[in-house]
Amino acid sequence: MSTIERLIEKVDAKRQARQTPPGPGVADQPRPPEAEPAHAPQAAKTTDALQEAEVQAEPAKPSLQPPPARKTIRIDFDRLSEWGIYPPEGSTEQFRGEFLRIKRPILSNAFGKSASLVDRGNLIMVTSSVPGEGKTFTAINLALSIASERDHTVLLVDADVAKSDLTRLFGLGNEPGLSDLLLHTEMDIGEVLVHTDIPKLKILPSGAYHPEMTELMASKRMTRLVNELGERYADRAVIFDSPPVLATSEAQLLAELAGQLAYVIQAGRTPQDVVQEAIASLAKGRAIGLILNRTQNLLGSGYQSGYYGYSGYGSQDEDREPST
Repeated sequence: MSTIERLIEKVDAKRQARQTPPGPGVADQPRPPEAEPAHAPQAAKTTDALQEAEVQAEPAKPSLQPPPARKTIRIDFDRLSEWGIYPPEGSTEQFRGEFLRIKRPILSNAFGKSASLVDRGNLIMVTSSVPGEGKTFTAINLALSIASERDHTVLLVDADVAKSDLTRLFGLGNEPGLSDLLLHTEMDIGEVLVHTDIPKLKILPSGAYHPEMTELMASKRMTRLVNELGERYADRAVIFDSPPVLATSEAQLLAELAGQLAYVIQAGRTPQDVVQEAIASLAKGRAIGLILNRTQNLLGSGYQSGYYGYSGYGSQDEDREPST
């Protein structure tokens, strides 16, 4: 090959080299898309976990449900008058005066100057020898009279479960009461107490009759229940409308728990020997007051129980004498 031909080949080779694009270099290589930092996903997960933990750690909010409404009744004095339990309109002042005389020694034995002489004096049992002498009448009106006091509250208990006259007079025949508390130990007293429109008066109905009521009244549960009723509030007088003493054995059982006995005697009806027998059967060491019923019938023939004469309280024992 001639010198000229070799020169032409070199020129062509240089020309081709200028026309061929250069191979990819480091500077010219395409950049990959920017990757997220390796710790970013983990950080996001950690944040979510913390937020979830904070939610779970929040204390449960208290329920906004209102408490169950308590049973409250209105004392229907017209109804009580119709049944001869409360005096007709126009006769209340003299009637209240009679119960003022009856309640004063009772309150003294419960809270006053004689309280130190009467054990559990705020537990007051109202009873009689036989049915029909006016014990329920006395229990209701004694409770109403004490509820008018400024310094005392009253719990009226229907302990005559067999008849439940007190419960029916207040329209509480379907309400749970004393028998339910004795049968169901998990039940609290507050569940069955009935509030009234007289702020200082509450009622414990009898509850449904149970064939083993005598055994229930003699149980330790009854003792604890009566003690709790008397001790829960220092200003509370607890009045038990008891069965008649000679009608059932339940009255004797209740008399062992009460501190005071208000004994109702119907004038001209109950023989003296019957009264003596009934009183002798009651627990010893109790303040016993005798209330003579129907000594006057000044409120009309339609009125069931008339006025009371109060004979005072007998001594607890030979050495100590409550208020008279």
